[in-house]
Amino acid sequence: FLCGYCWHGDIINRVNNSSSNCQKFERGSNYEDIVNRFQLWNVSFPSKDKYKVIFGTFEALRIVHANQNPTSCLSAKYLISGYHNGGFGSEIHVLGAQLGLAINLHRVFLLNPFIHPKVRWEVENAFCQNQKATNLECYYVALSPCTVFDALGPNAMEILRQASDNNFKGIHSNGLKSIALGGGDVPLLNNHEETTRTLIQKHKDDKALVVQVPGWLHGGIIPLSLRDVLACSSVNVSHHVYWWRAIAAAYIVRPNNETLTWLAENSNALISSDADSIHYLTSSGTPTLAMEDANRHVISMHVRRGDKAVEMKIVPLSAYIAAAEAIWRQIGALPSQSAITSERATTSQRGLFVSTEDSKTLEELAAYCLSTSLSTSSSRGLGINTNLKHNQPSSSSIGRNCVLLHTNVFNRTGMTAEQTTAARRVKKEVHAPHEYLSMVLNLQFSLRSSAWVCTLASNSCRLIDELRATIAGKAQHLFADLSEESCADMALSSPRPCFGLPGEGDRNFGWRL
Repeated sequence: FLCGYCWHGDIINRVNNSSSNCQKFERGSNYEDIVNRFQLWNVSFPSKDKYKVIFGTFEALRIVHANQNPTSCLSAKYLISGYHNGGFGSEIHVLGAQLGLAINLHRVFLLNPFIHPKVRWEVENAFCQNQKATNLECYYVALSPCTVFDALGPNAMEILRQASDNNFKGIHSNGLKSIALGGGDVPLLNNHEETTRTLIQKHKDDKALVVQVPGWLHGGIIPLSLRDVLACSSVNVSHHVYWWRAIAAAYIVRPNNETLTWLAENSNALISSDADSIHYLTSSGTPTLAMEDANRHVISMHVRRGDKAVEMKIVPLSAYIAAAEAIWRQIGALPSQSAITSERATTSQRGLFVSTEDSKTLEELAAYCLSTSLSTSSSRGLGINTNLKHNQPSSSSIGRNCVLLHTNVFNRTGMTAEQTTAARRVKKEVHAPHEYLSMVLNLQFSLRSSAWVCTLASNSCRLIDELRATIAGKAQHLFADLSEESCADMALSSPRPCFGLPGEGDRNFGWRL
């Protein structure tokens, strides 16, 4: 089953009108300057002429950066994050909603030093202890140079510890007030000017507030200060929240120096079924994945298993494989009816980078890549160009299917991430010391890929989509969504942020107006 492809090429530089106000939001800034000034993750290295981001990325990041860097931390007001028990991508998205709220309330957003007990495993390791970090600032650049001590004074840690005992609900004995996100105080609505004015007036004398996050958060909060940018864009109004999530993720996911050093030191933790054909040596002799060479066609495949079945329908691996083969045909890495034999890609040009918590998935994909027979399901019914639906090439014409790539920082077998929800209820959680770092490493390799296959019903998959369309500069590249849930959303007049392949006419979808 495949619903469709994401290809954000049509919302890169489009504007609704030609006013000078809109033109200033076009990408005119020097990318290297933006990366350095805002400390963005320089994760991908496409050539300057091929670097494409969704409309308004840099202007939106400028507004976020200005909010987070006040002229004086002493006189600023603050919003401090609350508890959230979620996975890798979910945490980033919920923080993004809180960041949007903070910007609307003209408050600097700070990460709470106390995180939900269920996710403390992320920071209970030597890597974070060496940095004396108790939240995600162990891995990422601090959202602001200001701190909770600027917000709450010298007793900040004790004040927040006491508030955490009550899950950051209500008004605490020390006077710190909570603001409920996703209901109560702050409904998750796009048009929330009146709510914002009311909250600003209500809390005008409160230097700091802490967020009470619901157990299940749908939607988000778009900063009102970004309305002019969105008004000039071609982003469909139903996708403004998704656009903001992409901006927020680009600002939140900025690996700090310690993480960047670890990523560089562990980039050789990439395992390949054919190392000689997909790696090259840097000047220092360190093996580095040649994912962005012009003749490489590495598809990133994020396969979510484990406990995800409680939130979405698990997609069979055969659908992932069929989608990858369809993309390889579209970009010329596999022969099709229109392919020229002499230009067929060799096995070494078809890389498959896989991130998954499931050991069995890696074994099955390794067997597929080592095989010389393509998927029997072919690309029929995948919603792609008709000239790509037929003629499976013979095994002799393509060699082995692909080169499998995955990280090998720790053994996944027996880890909690691999368990179903039922198993988690009866087994003690088991996490590896570098488990969170391995997720960031997987994300790095994924963003350096040429195309993507995953399920947008997964927060981690959406995070990949958001970052490839912003900091990675690959908004125009192909991205296959396999989620039945996101297709159902489209049927209910809530189009998902994907559409058909370039040139398919009426099949284009959703980010656009």
